[in-house]
Amino acid sequence: MSNIQMQKKMKDGFDEKTFKLVKDIGALADKYSFRAYIVGGMVRDIFLNRKTVDVDVVVLGNGMKFAKIIADELKGAYKEFEKFKTAKIFFKNNWVDISSARAETYEKSGALPTVSLSSLKEDLYRRDFTINSMAISINKDNFGELFDYFCGTLDMNNKILRTMHDKSFIDDPTRILRAIRFETRFGFKIEKRTLDLLQNSLRHNIFNNLSGERLREELFRIFDEPSPLKAIKRLKILGVLTKINPNIQVDLPSFKLFSIIASSRKLIIGYKAQLRNLYLMALLENMQINEVEKITKMLKLSNEQKVAITHSIELQQLPKRGLSDISQSDSGLYFLLQKYNTEAIIYFMLMQNNKKQTLGIKRFIDKLQYVKIQVGGADLKDFGLKQGPEYKHILDLVLKAKLDGEVDNREEQLRLIKRILKGQ
Repeated sequence: MSNIQMQKKMKDGFDEKTFKLVKDIGALADKYSFRAYIVGGMVRDIFLNRKTVDVDVVVLGNGMKFAKIIADELKGAYKEFEKFKTAKIFFKNNWVDISSARAETYEKSGALPTVSLSSLKEDLYRRDFTINSMAISINKDNFGELFDYFCGTLDMNNKILRTMHDKSFIDDPTRILRAIRFETRFGFKIEKRTLDLLQNSLRHNIFNNLSGERLREELFRIFDEPSPLKAIKRLKILGVLTKINPNIQVDLPSFKLFSIIASSRKLIIGYKAQLRNLYLMALLENMQINEVEKITKMLKLSNEQKVAITHSIELQQLPKRGLSDISQSDSGLYFLLQKYNTEAIIYFMLMQNNKKQTLGIKRFIDKLQYVKIQVGGADLKDFGLKQGPEYKHILDLVLKAKLDGEVDNREEQLRLIKRILKGQ
């Protein structure tokens, strides 16, 4: 492909601002005597006609020095990762990743690599798959020149996912999850030798040395796909999930849960819930609570995420304690659900087979959880009641009455408190 043709594909693949940003970075590379290239998924997406706004640049030499120049000249926020010879520059609507062309060596499977400066070809060789191992020059003298040492364009045309070298999955087990994500996202097929290497790597405990954060992020990237069900099925078939944790047992009901979540995407986003958290709930659905706690700790989830996942397991026990009779009062529903995380309750609602139960839980999410009373501890003190556990009991009785429509405004609530105190 000629440079002119490649320039046209770049212009078509980027919006106007991104294309200008790429040209501006190339101009700065010329000004300060760097050789610069856009690389990786950015180049892949140009060929796949997928729009991209985030820019990934490799330079020969000191990439961090060049990144500082870009941040200063183009007024972006700068963050450096010296160990990996990379930096990130943040602009208003996108960011730029800058790295030195580098080679990587792995002390053991799943460990973070040791990095050293290298040529462009060596930098591209260290990457995961041939489709991500291409570069395009952005210097003025050869702007648009494609560097495709490993036949990435040919593999894209043939819809094949091919690893770069035999130790790829051993070096970095996250590439297994990435392979399945790319395979299902692009409709590609993992090439036979690559699949053999993937399956052979699973015979070893390759996930043992992988950090929980890196595993979590790859799982979440799968969950962030428009419909991750195909990828989850593929992970199941290849035995990846049980290698991550033997207690993860995905079955046909689990696949149904994933389908329900995917089809409820608009509703979930409308509630400002995180789809990835609900998918993780479905993935861990069949695990015991103590095992769930172990895996959420291993994945280094936030405290809020840990609570949400734990509550999703606890909520599955509620039907045995009376939720199946959803005709109970609004106050009964409120006090049954109010202590649980909202995302866990949304997940619980989606899992119901009974329409009456679903509508009841939805009523709690939409309305009941926001009901407040207009009286408080100061009012009880004015009535001469000493502060203690009785405060909560009385205020809960007032809230119950309001939820069930027995009282409305502050005056009615105060009268109810008087009656409660007289009845003691």
